[in-house]
Amino acid sequence: MRQVLLCVNECAVRYVSDNTNLDILGDGFEGLEIGLIILDGDLRILTSNSRFKAILEIPPKLLGTKAEFSEIVKFCHDRRDFEVAGMQITVPELLAKLNRREEKTYEYTAADGGHLRCDQRPVGKDGLMLAFRHSPPREAVVVALEESEGRLTDFASAGSDWFWEMDENYNYTWFSGNYERIYGIKAETRYGHSRLDLIAEWADTNGAWQHQKCLDKRRPFNDVVSRPILESGEERWIKASAAPFFDTDGNFRGYRGVSSDITEELEQRQQVVSEGERIATAMDRLDETIALFDDQDRLIFCNNAFRKLNSPDRDWIVPGITFEEIVRSNIDKWTIQKNGRKGRSLHQKPPPTISSPGRPGRSGIGQR
Repeated sequence: MRQVLLCVNECAVRYVSDNTNLDILGDGFEGLEIGLIILDGDLRILTSNSRFKAILEIPPKLLGTKAEFSEIVKFCHDRRDFEVAGMQITVPELLAKLNRREEKTYEYTAADGGHLRCDQRPVGKDGLMLAFRHSPPREAVVVALEESEGRLTDFASAGSDWFWEMDENYNYTWFSGNYERIYGIKAETRYGHSRLDLIAEWADTNGAWQHQKCLDKRRPFNDVVSRPILESGEERWIKASAAPFFDTDGNFRGYRGVSSDITEELEQRQQVVSEGERIATAMDRLDETIALFDDQDRLIFCNNAFRKLNSPDRDWIVPGITFEEIVRSNIDKWTIQKNGRKGRSLHQKPPPTISSPGRPGRSGIGQR
């Protein structure tokens, strides 16, 4: 339809620019499957085709040359066409939209339950062309499905994910085009092969058994990470989510899902972990005590020197313990050593083993 409109628009510009040969233009419109009407700068009718009259069921008396298009708008409004379309809008508002002469497309439900589309295009200096296409109720469902499928395809093509489907035996039956674009593997070579047989490694322990159990119970699954078998031998990791689907009789028909390549994400995460481990190892070799607390005075990280200084039994000093708990433990141990009993107040001066981390989120660094 877009190509038709472009051709019509070029013809309309040629004839509307000087308002000549409009009969030729109108005759040229008669063979089209879309309803067309051309308006001048005052929104008066210059020409229209019979298909426009048929689609909107407009009385002939409203379609004369130089007739005001506002009368057609009022007629449709009084007929409650726009109410059926779910558009709570007044006639002045509708005319204001036309006067802006913007290139826009409107879609709504027609009075018969079908699908009505109106393409609005500026023509010439101040003219306007409206093109209408009507789909009967049954055809409207097909149109809606095609548009929905088109949007889904566009979304898939724009991203790094791909969609797939497998049957009741867990054999792949369909992949979206992104699969071949990302991996360079034709989808047809995967059809008929089980998802379970095409996985070389699972991220989770007993991943294959757990996934098989999930599939056999017809449960949806989310973010299952695995490494597929690739002919190139390349190691790539993918994340998959899917849900089971059933036919109208309730019989299980397979799974539909989406996958994405997370190899780079995992590599970056591993790099961060490795760098963190190297930093922690380096800090553990220092003689200075190092500890980092969050804004709730809970321990985030400390080195071995800090643990050794505050407790011979270092296992209990772990991330999450509060600064107060560490202080209390030190006071109790110091009280026992000095007096052979517990119970001294926190107000008593504690031994010079650690210092407060200060303001929340800051670290404490000291020397032994």
